[in-house]
Amino acid sequence: MGTSGKTQNSIAIPSPVLAFVGRKNSGKTTLLEKLIAELSHRGIDVATCKHHGHPDFEIDIPGKDSYRHRAAGASAVVVMSDIRLGFVEELSKPKSCADALALLPNHDIVLVEGFRDEGLPYVEIMRAASERDCAFAPSFCQEILKGDGQTAKEGPAASSALRNRIGAAVAAVSDIPEVIQACEQAKLPCFNPNDIASLANYVEQKHVRPKLTVAIQAGGESRRMGQSKALVPFLGRPLIERIVERVEPIADEVLITTNEPERLEFLLAKHPLVRLVTDEYDCRGALPGLITALANATHPQTAITACDMVNVSPELLAAESSLMRDGGFQIVMPKTSHGVEPFAAVYETKSCLAAAREAFESGESKMRSVIERMNTFEVDKSNPGPVPFPLGCFLNTNTPDELELAERIVSD
Repeated sequence: MGTSGKTQNSIAIPSPVLAFVGRKNSGKTTLLEKLIAELSHRGIDVATCKHHGHPDFEIDIPGKDSYRHRAAGASAVVVMSDIRLGFVEELSKPKSCADALALLPNHDIVLVEGFRDEGLPYVEIMRAASERDCAFAPSFCQEILKGDGQTAKEGPAASSALRNRIGAAVAAVSDIPEVIQACEQAKLPCFNPNDIASLANYVEQKHVRPKLTVAIQAGGESRRMGQSKALVPFLGRPLIERIVERVEPIADEVLITTNEPERLEFLLAKHPLVRLVTDEYDCRGALPGLITALANATHPQTAITACDMVNVSPELLAAESSLMRDGGFQIVMPKTSHGVEPFAAVYETKSCLAAAREAFESGESKMRSVIERMNTFEVDKSNPGPVPFPLGCFLNTNTPDELELAERIVSD
């Protein structure tokens, strides 16, 4: 994801974060410089955050207008051109790393230099050429081997637990033999400081925001609505356009499954991420629609929603996508007191497509037949932690009266 190539709007999705820590002169900045270049070359949108040891550091140049404004007494200064924005603020009290990271939403990853004690997943850097690193190495080895390596057991659930444990290293960069051996025993990834490509592969696979297709099911004529749901006016515009604009900030592509593509072509000029795909089966139903979406998706994860989910939450879909990556699940699906919500869920594209085809060819027609076949994780508001369930995010509209009610709710 990230701001590059995405629609700009007010929706701010927290970026995945990975910190790199080490002692002074351990080579953090040099390593990160090379890693940023490699990830950027791969088309990954990288932001950075760095801890500075000097409280009165300067990032604007003495003599420049912005510096003069601050020197004159301005508590905050913004400098902006057509292609760049800079922000400097004088703090009356210290802020946390979390405060800084909140300023960097909508990126594929934020790489942090320092901030060991902020509870972030981090990569420990230790070099054989550094006396400080060699002195630190035994305590690091002892920590990761604590409990005979139980902190780093294999398996997605254990990996996620390790990644989220406060103060836990998720990987190491080192050429110190005892560190390499301990990491191997603890099943903790360890990379040579000169092997930037392998380190970048690890970061891309395990920490970068996964590529996501968002599929909107827009079958066509609705008997209860009396017309096409996708084209029914909602707050003065076609309903489908509202749904597209809500999901665009988190999407790498937006699929619309429909049996009336010619009527939806107006979306293509304004929304370059949109592709229209026609139903694979000449029958209606949630399961055939799911198959069409998954068969046409080009990314490893596919979020499914419907054109009548007027307040679909991009924040929730983004959180589910991250949970899928971290936990190794095949479906991540919200659950409320009314049951699960398959049209606000994220699906592993390839495995769920195979299961959906198998279910359909066996004569089954309900989404439940796919859900029961897969490794499904059901999310509620507090499990596995604070998850965004915005008011009305599961609201759908099947009749003109429901549409009118939804307009009132969304407008309030």
